[in-house]
Amino acid sequence: MVWMCSICYFLQRFMMNLETYFTYTCVCVCVCVCVCARARARLCSICYFLQRLMKNLESAASGALILRATLNMKIKNEDGLLAYLSTKIIESTDSVADAQSSNKKVVWTEDDREKWLGAVPKVELVYDDRYLFVLNVTLTVDTKASNATEDDLLNILLQVCVANVLLMCC
Repeated sequence: MVWMCSICYFLQRFMMNLETYFTYTCVCVCVCVCVCARARARLCSICYFLQRLMKNLESAASGALILRATLNMKIKNEDGLLAYLSTKIIESTDSVADAQSSNKKVVWTEDDREKWLGAVPKVELVYDDRYLFVLNVTLTVDTKASNATEDDLLNILLQVCVANVLLMCC
């Protein structure tokens, strides 16, 4: 009984397509031939590598919490916001200006694990520097290393902003 695992079959079909489209000679590196039912569990080394790679990518991707919140809150003063942002290590900034508004986006990663109940979030803050409003915020955190819920994260962020005299209290 000769069979080929699904990954080898896919690779073989892919190589045939390359040969068809680009007139390359098809060299099938990955051939998985098994004689008995017990040997079906064994995969060739390339298939084993691909399966391990996909499992690692899946485990790395799972457990990410992305919290997007629309705040639309008034900033007390721009100097306070700029002083607060100067204490952060800014990863990126972006500005979009038109006749009606001037939006700025600032991205940084927090550094206090205790305050954020485990893993520190990556914060993306979008504010209008013409009318001094925080428009929205995006928090990205690894839930496998964090004990915080969505509400906890948003409350911590609002407490930090109010404590640093950035936002007016509700």
